[in-house]
Amino acid sequence: MRHPILKIWDLETIDKKSDSPILLRSTKIPHSAGPHPVSTVTLSNALTYLAVGLANGTVLLYRQLDQSIFSGSTSLTALPKPRVVRESPTEPVTGLGFKEPTEENPNVYLFIVTTNNVLSYQASGKGSGGTPAVVDQVGAGLGCATLNWRSKEMIVARDEAVYVVGTDGRGACYAYEGEIRRQ
Repeated sequence: MRHPILKIWDLETIDKKSDSPILLRSTKIPHSAGPHPVSTVTLSNALTYLAVGLANGTVLLYRQLDQSIFSGSTSLTALPKPRVVRESPTEPVTGLGFKEPTEENPNVYLFIVTTNNVLSYQASGKGSGGTPAVVDQVGAGLGCATLNWRSKEMIVARDEAVYVVGTDGRGACYAYEGEIRRQ
């Protein structure tokens, strides 16, 4: 198995020769434990942060991505070195999402969803860079978690209910009634 490759394209600028978007960066996703499939990716609104979740439970965080892309460097591989913010061989990463800063809280947080937990990692501000904290012991399968960008909370869907999780823990819970149909 080969290392996954991260490619960043400018979808608004078309190359006149190839009539396709311009490739800004292309680099291998490094990880010391060897190659593993990418299970989820998220990008902050300001393009400052990029998080990559791997199927082996690792989360890589790229900081100052915007500066790297728009620095004028012509090197396709010029990206900041990613920081490993989480490693857990027993819990694959199934969802990621950035909670953007607000007037009340100017920090950026990264939600990490695994099959067993939802974690919160403080990516910016005073106290950032620590260990991700478990904010709820309800995880989700692949494709069953998404960030509500309006309320800045992670939505986790499970067989029994839909859970809303914030950086302080679980919020609302919407239970299902009736029979679950599987296809």
